[in-house]
Parts: sequence; C-alpha cells; structure tokens
Amino acid sequence: MKKVFIYLLLLLLVACQSPPFQDKENKLKKMLANYQKPSILDKQVYLITITGGCGGCMQVVADYIKENIADEKHYFIVSCPSQKEVSFTFNYQIRHHANFLIDNQMIAVRDELVGDIHPKVYYCKNGNIINEEEITFTNAKQVFANIKIFLDRQ
Repeated sequence: MKKVFIYLLLLLLVACQSPPFQDKENKLKKMLANYQKPSILDKQVYLITITGGCGGCMQVVADYIKENIADEKHYFIVSCPSQKEVSFTFNYQIRHHANFLIDNQMIAVRDELVGDIHPKVYYCKNGNIINEEEITFTNAKQVFANIKIFLDRQ
C-alpha cells in the first residue's frame, strides 16, 4: 500500500511539472501538420476564429485580420466547413496569404482550440504557448491592445 501511495505521489508531481498549455500546443501543432503547414509554433500570435459564432466577434476579428494579415508575427486560422463562406468575409489575397489557414475540417472546434462561439488568441514564445485569451465583443479592443503590448515586448 505504501508503494502505491509513493507511486501516485510521484505521478502527480511529474504531471504538475508539464507546461500548462502542453495539450493545446500539441493539438495546434497537429492541426497545422494536418494541413501541411510547419508544425513548429514560430509565430508569436495565433488567432483562431470560427464562422457562425458570435456575429459581432467575427466582424471585429475579421477587421483585425484584414489589418494585420501581412504581419509575420501573426497566424490566422478560420475554422469553417465551407471555403465559400470564408470568401464572403475575406478576399482572395487574404485567403491565400501565408499567414492564413482555412480549417475546413473543423479541427480547431473538435480539439477545443477555439470557443463554441468566441475566437481565441494564443500567445507564443520560443515555440511554446505561454497564454491564451478568448475574444468577446465586449473585450475585443482590450485583447487587441494586449496583443500589441505582447508583440512590442518581443
């Protein structure tokens, strides 16, 4: 009985030492690899959104994507089963930009990398996720300000 207790205690200690976002990192890397994209997290900000969620959120996020598509520190993922639906919001140049991915298999939704109705931002440093934030219509401006602060510090 004592050995079992010690084993469980050691197991808990090892589990607590894993990085807090390890599961999300693995899922994000696996999703990128699924689309033949580099599976190293070499961008500082990964913004993942869905279509059909919060309409106000999608609009402010779409505007943010359009303004920042050329910034190599960002990577944008839109999870949507229909590329045609994405084309209503984003023009050809954005949809085919190196920093833009259409997740038409809805992997981000399945793996809970994005909220049911709200987009998420993942902050990365040295190839690891160090923080995440959910974007709502009411906090979008603050999240975008947080992204700017984060990128300015890199």
